[in-house]
Amino acid sequence: MTKLIKISALFCIAILAGCQDSVFIPDPLDPRLVKYTEDGNNASAALINGDIWSTDDYYNYDYNFYESDIDVVSYDDADSLIITFYGLLDEREDLLLHFSLKDFGIDEARELVKLDEQKIQLDGAQNTAIMESLLFDETYAGGVGQIYFKSVKRADVSVSLFEEGSVIISGTFSFTIPGENIEVTYGRFDYEVSFVNNY
Repeated sequence: MTKLIKISALFCIAILAGCQDSVFIPDPLDPRLVKYTEDGNNASAALINGDIWSTDDYYNYDYNFYESDIDVVSYDDADSLIITFYGLLDEREDLLLHFSLKDFGIDEARELVKLDEQKIQLDGAQNTAIMESLLFDETYAGGVGQIYFKSVKRADVSVSLFEEGSVIISGTFSFTIPGENIEVTYGRFDYEVSFVNNY
């Protein structure tokens, strides 16, 4: 029962983050991309084979509601953490980028700060990237590359770890899918993720 509560609380991170407005500040080097920030702007972007992929709320036609731009879910007694970014490729194709990370011991939302300054090598097995096309109902697994959590910090340092609050997760990513002609470059993300006390 305790684990179910913790998983539900982590899932709520995504729902609460998605309710906040995205702030799109163009990158001066490539205005199609969002500029890298560490302010909780609730935005992400990347180039996929040179085409722009960027944050967008995904409309779930099965349940008739908008899902958030980010999901963060913990599984198996803190053994696995899956972070999913929702976005559009060329403003037309719903495309999800999943990052499955193992053995970071993150069981509760407040423990996301353990990722601060972590450069995680994606080996396609233990830690991996997965790209999912909702339009074509295709999934490409085994992504190899890196996700770098450059900054993971409490958004409001006056709030204790035992009270409600939020954390800002910011970083970069890039990966390829071996055996497929897929290359994801210049990825960046910046989200304020809200959570509630699990006690």
